[in-house]
Amino acid sequence: MPPDQYIKMAKVIFDGSDILFPEYEKPVFESRHSARLIELKLEHDDQYIASLTMGPAPMDEFQEMLNRITTDDTSSIRNEASLEVFEMMIFPKLLNERAPSKRLQC
Repeated sequence: MPPDQYIKMAKVIFDGSDILFPEYEKPVFESRHSARLIELKLEHDDQYIASLTMGPAPMDEFQEMLNRITTDDTSSIRNEASLEVFEMMIFPKLLNERAPSKRLQC
């Protein structure tokens, strides 16, 4: 996303939510935002910005965007295979490698 587009998007986010998205957050924003452009079949960021400020349901899309850019991905903790790997391999290794006098804390 070009810098001028990011500045526009950050302003839309701030104006609608009071959430700051500084320049150093751009990579996080882009990674989460690019998938939404594909889903909506939009080619340009200007089209997406317009969908946040105009169109049939701008508030619904604005909320969807906020959810995507402010919520970390937690799908791995809901994935049964990931949980099994943790339970069978990672957790036992942590237990075995800790000092006997140390408590294991989460």
